[in-house]
Amino acid sequence: MSSTTPPTPADFLGDPLSDVSRRERRSLLASSTIAVLTAHAGLIPKQISALGIELTSLDRSAFLILFAAVVIYFLVAFAIYGFSDFLVWRHKYHEYQEKAEVAAQNWTQDDQHTYDELRRYVPSIAWLYRISKPAAYFRIAFEFPLPVLIGLYAIYALLSRVLNGRGHS
Repeated sequence: MSSTTPPTPADFLGDPLSDVSRRERRSLLASSTIAVLTAHAGLIPKQISALGIELTSLDRSAFLILFAAVVIYFLVAFAIYGFSDFLVWRHKYHEYQEKAEVAAQNWTQDDQHTYDELRRYVPSIAWLYRISKPAAYFRIAFEFPLPVLIGLYAIYALLSRVLNGRGHS
């Protein structure tokens, strides 16, 4: 085969999130889940006995606003770290595309002959190359926008409860 090694989907199908982004994503999803439960099930504490605090109606509204601020913090942190990781992933995908194009342009008759010979003995994995791009984009959609949408909904649920006057109950 030619001196240029063709790229493989493994070049860009790895984990698109760094450890820092994954922790922020986990915190965003956990706080959002609790926020949605708090907003929809009315799980607003009337007292925090560990601190000896009893919450009035106004305090409970403030609690919801504070909780929304916590979710906003995790949302912003994940958006910042996640966007950087997305750019790194997109660069890896771009490099894969460039290497694939270079490999295709440098493909020789000998390469084709060797490839045809190998195909007689080794099963084709052309399907892997066909589904790798949709798989990568599906994963990106799952890793990045989905947690952001969940966080935004949690913030909406908390603040709408306060604005509709249900934060007092």
